[in-house]
Amino acid sequence: MKKIILLTGIIFLQTISARAQLENFSIGIQSGLGISNLLVKEKWYENNEFSHINKNDCGNALSVLNGFQVNVKIRNRFTFQSEILMEDKSIGSQTKSWMSNVFIHFPEMIRYSIPVKRKSDKVLFIESGLYFSSLLFRHQHSPLSTDNSENRSGDIDFGIVSGIGYSWPVNLGRMDLTLKYENTFLPETWYFSGVDTAGVVHFWESRLFFRVLNFSFSYYLPVTKIRKLFHPDKRS
Repeated sequence: MKKIILLTGIIFLQTISARAQLENFSIGIQSGLGISNLLVKEKWYENNEFSHINKNDCGNALSVLNGFQVNVKIRNRFTFQSEILMEDKSIGSQTKSWMSNVFIHFPEMIRYSIPVKRKSDKVLFIESGLYFSSLLFRHQHSPLSTDNSENRSGDIDFGIVSGIGYSWPVNLGRMDLTLKYENTFLPETWYFSGVDTAGVVHFWESRLFFRVLNFSFSYYLPVTKIRKLFHPDKRS
């Protein structure tokens, strides 16, 4: 599944590059930090009969992201932005449990830019779209035993992403500062079971909703200028 998602992302970027006019096509890098949070919605059953519903906020932890982005100018103020990121959606809790979830992350967004001043290269922007992620690895520490557990949903995260930011020209390219919020649509689902001291069989379903607020910076160059850097015009 992970290989299929990665291959889909590569083919998608190649399709964009083939169709976009070269002067409207930019490539860059992105890095940032943020705060990640996990909301767990649980359905509990006792002896195969529904018991109750719990909602648990698992606390906040540091989120880190790094990767690449591709921008394609669609119209005067509209830009399509595709990103390929490594994002660590870590979580913590008051029970001293913590979990690091490292995803390969594919946000796909439309950006609308507003010049700070008339005919200015400095702009404010808003952006919104969808993302999908595939879990690369997970490292967990918990004082609770989860030996009798099963993940039936696969390691996929899908949701909405929105952001605001500021962009300005730097040397041959542009620099962006962006504040983004991500929220899960398609939660990862786990199933747990156990028996208490009274002999009652407990079964519960946990749905994991990731929420991330991150602040990132990116620097990108038009493809035409990148080509000139590696293949300068030799004519004098």
